[in-house]
Amino acid sequence: MSSFASSAWSIRRAVIISLLALSVGVGISKAEDSSKSSSSKTAAAAETDQTSGVLRGEVRQVEVSLTRIRDLSTDVNHVKREVRSLYDEATRKVVHIQSSPNIIGTTVINIPYRFETGEYMPPRRKQVLNYISEIGPTLKLLKENVEETESGCRELLVPESLKDDFREIFSDWSNHIKKANTHFDNLEEYVSKEKLTNEGLGSKALQLGEDMKGMEVTLKTAFKLVKSSLKKNKNEKFVPVAENPAVDTRS
Repeated sequence: MSSFASSAWSIRRAVIISLLALSVGVGISKAEDSSKSSSSKTAAAAETDQTSGVLRGEVRQVEVSLTRIRDLSTDVNHVKREVRSLYDEATRKVVHIQSSPNIIGTTVINIPYRFETGEYMPPRRKQVLNYISEIGPTLKLLKENVEETESGCRELLVPESLKDDFREIFSDWSNHIKKANTHFDNLEEYVSKEKLTNEGLGSKALQLGEDMKGMEVTLKTAFKLVKSSLKKNKNEKFVPVAENPAVDTRS
């Protein structure tokens, strides 16, 4: 091989080695950039997660409208019906049929009628458990709503002129809800541990019945106040209750 050819080959080899080195360098640089970008994205995601946590923790404002009070009344009426069924189960009596002769001219017609004896029938556990399964979830939901309001997670908005009235309304509502849940817990414990008796089941149903009456009175008062206020000024501003807020509402 001539000296000229040898020199040309040396130059070509040097160029190839330089290009390979440059290619490797670019690859390393891209990998570093990708790593930095990935690290940056992870940090941003973490920051976003922290921010969303703060947002989830914000106080939610709920307007106490006539519609929301009506919805609460629907819940209360549902529980009231089941409590009534529970009491009926505790006070069932044996039913007999008798006939009473009714004379029309020369024809005697025996008219049957039903009457109950003084003998009570034992409560049926399956029916009792069915009524309890309808009562429990609604009462617990109402309790959760009250607790969220008392803890400050929810801020209820009421007509500005009713702020003072609704502080008292909320106090009554909260007391009735807590009593009802306590009585319901006692009922569940009684049903799970003891033999059902007419007197035992009936007394616990009556306790819950009184709680439901109290809730009804509170809701009627709240409804009348809001209705009257909006009649006077349909554009009245709704504002947060300064202290313990008023009747809680559903989501």
